[in-house]
Amino acid sequence: MGTSINVVNSIQANNGRIKYDLSWTCLLLRIYVSESKSLTFLYKYQEEISIATVELEIFEALACLRWLLLDRVAGVPKHADTMKRVRKIVRDNRFLNERALL
Repeated sequence: MGTSINVVNSIQANNGRIKYDLSWTCLLLRIYVSESKSLTFLYKYQEEISIATVELEIFEALACLRWLLLDRVAGVPKHADTMKRVRKIVRDNRFLNERALL
């Protein structure tokens, strides 16, 4: 059984929102599924809409800040390795500072 990935894009959406939604989805996939599935989703998405790497990094930083804020305010679902994955994402993103956030 093969994996099916569908890209949903609203014609009415503005460009910034598309990038943020993509980054939020990729972040959630990295945290809760796997980095490889996140990359597969990203590559499939970019076949339809090209987004510069630096823009993705910026929007990923915003998505990560959102996740961290949601965790602090309301709590988010966590598995045994969730925070390890989040720390790696923060460390790997040049727009985030691990010491300030975690």
